[in-house]
Amino acid sequence: MRHLLSREALREARCIRPSRVGDWLNLLGFALEKRRFGCYCPPLSSNDWQARLSRLETLGQRLQAPTGGFYLLVARKLMIGLRPLRQQRRERMGQLLPMPVAKVSRRDAE
Repeated sequence: MRHLLSREALREARCIRPSRVGDWLNLLGFALEKRRFGCYCPPLSSNDWQARLSRLETLGQRLQAPTGGFYLLVARKLMIGLRPLRQQRRERMGQLLPMPVAKVSRRDAE
């Protein structure tokens, strides 16, 4: 029964394959620079089983097989070199002159 439930849970997770994400990035104009996979050891609470399966982690890291618990993709946007536009020069403002300011009485406002 557990086996069937776990299969159903994986189907409902809607995981996206790294190759498909790479295709999408390529379509959007990104170049894939790095592709890393990790977490090859299953999540077990028993320390004995974790010790037994620790070889899976080292083997998976060495092979970088796409079967890990996560994947990390590093992509860079490909852009053609752009030239900055020259900004129009602003005309200098004339010299500022002091102007008289009206005095406001706060007592009259009430």
